Amino acid sequence: MSTDIREVVVGYDGSEHAKTVLETARRFASEEAGVTIVYAFRVPPETKYYEFFEDLLKALRGDAQETVESARALLGDRDGEVRCEAFEGRPAEVLAKVARERGADLIVMGTRGRGRLQSAVGSTALDLLHGAPCPVLVVPTNGETG
Repeated sequence: MSTDIREVVVGYDGSEHAKTVLETARRFASEEAGVTIVYAFRVPPETKYYEFFEDLLKALRGDAQETVESARALLGDRDGEVRCEAFEGRPAEVLAKVARERGADLIVMGTRGRGRLQSAVGSTALDLLHGAPCPVLVVPTNGETG
């Protein structure tokens, strides 16, 4: 597929569905395009008052970075730069911010991540559609079509 896409941001959470999203992003991006794989994680707000908070935060950051780094191999060899980044925050806000900073031409994400809400399009995808600085490709997951 020939495209003018030079920079892609991909929402990734390590799920099987996220691997489908990553494969879709790979097909849209040229071999020379930069790809930033982003894992955004949330820390339960009530935990900040507990003495174990710093340990929890460190563990969550480590797990998130490990998860996103595991995605690098799924892209295969590329000429373009591949970045794997984990951030604490609301996924839609994180993806939009990274896309702005990278000058992304496209954001690719799934209809739903690991959340439990069951709807045609998850709340993160809807939020991102309203606040993204570039086009957003929402890839059907969990057997949805179109």
